[in-house]
Amino acid sequence: MLKSDVYEERAKKSFENGMNFLREGRILKAEECFLEALKWKSDFDRAKFVLREIQEGKKWSVKHFCGNCGKLIIPESSYPHLTFSSYCPSCGKSINMLKEEFIAIIEFLTKIVAFGVFLPVLIIFCCLPFRQATMNGIWYLWNPLLDGVFSALSFTPVVIITLLLINDPWGFSLKNIHAFIFDFVKDNPAACFLASSTILFIALYVYFFFLLTPFLAVHRRGSWRDIKHQKRVLFYTFFFFGLIMVIRVGAGVFY
Repeated sequence: MLKSDVYEERAKKSFENGMNFLREGRILKAEECFLEALKWKSDFDRAKFVLREIQEGKKWSVKHFCGNCGKLIIPESSYPHLTFSSYCPSCGKSINMLKEEFIAIIEFLTKIVAFGVFLPVLIIFCCLPFRQATMNGIWYLWNPLLDGVFSALSFTPVVIITLLLINDPWGFSLKNIHAFIFDFVKDNPAACFLASSTILFIALYVYFFFLLTPFLAVHRRGSWRDIKHQKRVLFYTFFFFGLIMVIRVGAGVFY
């Protein structure tokens, strides 16, 4: 047997071993085998292809490869509506990514339960006046913006759980933070309005950032810094911030 044929056989054997490791999810062992295949046959295109896919896979939180051709399987749509194709885009083999889609749904629903109530409660406290009966009749009053933000936080399950974990079931920590901010700006209406608006904006940004940023679901590493992702978070932040401010300012409420 010619030496070139021996090298060819060794390259194929290493490649098959690599594909077996890839199917088992042992990515590092698979990578070693593909590199070994290229040592025996430097123009082994299939090994080069899978190695490129493995290198790309390192940029993702969870790596799934086609068991037939080694193609990296990535989502067709972004979180929270994470979807995958039913077929490998390279070789057309049927693939099943229901588990990853299910994980994305569970993560999003968990976030909704943990702090999804913050936004509707915030809108109720900040955008709707409340009735108060007095000796002079019934008055419609508005909650101060700062009170609205902290009231919404006090109804948020993740905040309640955090307070319980730090042994503060009555929320004195939240009240102290509110009192500190209020005492610092209470003598200056403009500063109070600016501080309250800033805290509202920050609270909305943090809310949408955690709601729309995947942590367990499949995602490209560092995607939270991606300009497209930040634009989406900022869009929702500015939309609801603007909605609340327009309603309050339009009603002549500047506190």
